[in-house]
This record gives sequence, structure tokens and C-alpha cells, in this order.
Amino acid sequence: ARFNKKGVATFWVYRFSRHPQYIGWIIWSYGLLIFLIRNSSLVHFKLTYEMPSSLPWLLTSLVIICVALLEETKMKQNYPEEYENYRKQAPFLFPLPRFISKIITLPIRLLIRKEQPESRKEVASVFFVYLGILILISLLFNTIDLMPRSGLWGFPKNVFPFV
Repeated sequence: ARFNKKGVATFWVYRFSRHPQYIGWIIWSYGLLIFLIRNSSLVHFKLTYEMPSSLPWLLTSLVIICVALLEETKMKQNYPEEYENYRKQAPFLFPLPRFISKIITLPIRLLIRKEQPESRKEVASVFFVYLGILILISLLFNTIDLMPRSGLWGFPKNVFPFV
């Protein structure tokens, strides 16, 4: 887009995602998390970063999503009409069925009463709302122990020192 002196990149992979580099990082880091859980000989790593305790990965992904939201506000300011047309054609990160997208964005719509945040303050408030949701879900998973610490995600219970 820069070589063609276009303000908004709308070709190649950008037709399928407005932020392909961020979705790529999120998918790569999730795969790395699973790889390390399954193949790490470090007991402390497994104790800290099991699937129910993957809050650090979730927080990092939330920060990346908020950075993408900040980029969207900048693009809307710099290229209002062109970017709005592009926004209608390409999904934020990856295509989701409409009802799933509505569920995921419900806190945003309830908090700021818009489809997307339009200022840094709104992005920060969205960050803290989703941060609270992620912490509550993480606490729920750890309290109820929905994902057992053996089998697919963990390692045999006789190796786990705190059970």
C-alpha cells in the first residue's frame, strides 16, 4: 500500500483480516504455549502455564487486540471514508459467524454503546472490562478445575506436587 501510495491496504491477506499480523502472532503464541506445556521438562512451567492458568497468554493477546483497536481509531481519523468502506468488507481479526461476534463484542456495546471504541479512553475502558472478564473466567477454571491436570493438557497426577 505504501509503494502504491494508498492509505489503506485492502489487497492480498488484508481482504480476509484487517490485522493479519496480530492474528498470526496470537495463533503462533498459542501454539507455542501448547507446545511448551506438552514438551517442557520444567515442572514449574507446567504448574504455572497449564491451560486453566493461561491468563498470561490471554492478557498478552488482549493487549495485542487493544493495540489493533488503537490502530483502527488512527486509521479512521486519517482515512475516514476509505477505512470505513474497508472495515465493512474485512473482519477485524478473522471471520466469525455473526452471532458469535455479537456475543464477543457485547461488553463493548454495553460499555461504550458503539460497535467499536473511537478514542484511547474507550480502548482503555474496553481493556479493563475484558481484563476483568478474563480474570473471572480464569478464577472459575482454577476454582472448579474444569480442565484436569492430567491427560491431554497436563501430566500424570502422581508427578503434580501440590495435589
